[in-house]
Amino acid sequence: MRSTEANDAERAAPRGVGRRDFLKWAAAAGVTGAFAGAGVLSALGYVKGPSEPTPAWETEPGVVDYDLVPAGELGGTTPNKLRVA
Repeated sequence: MRSTEANDAERAAPRGVGRRDFLKWAAAAGVTGAFAGAGVLSALGYVKGPSEPTPAWETEPGVVDYDLVPAGELGGTTPNKLRVA
């Protein structure tokens, strides 16, 4: 009878944090802290986008008005030819 009481007491005792759990939570906290830090730096203006002026043909970031693009400005030997392989 005594051995079952001892086993029950060991199972009911609070267990400390294991190495694997500690590393898992520390990694999660590090990733969260990095994203939060980047967000704070961006909001404060320390991290900025490119300082180059946008071209005249780019109406919004990633949106191009191809009527305003000068011929040959997009680069390549034949910029206005589409090759599909």
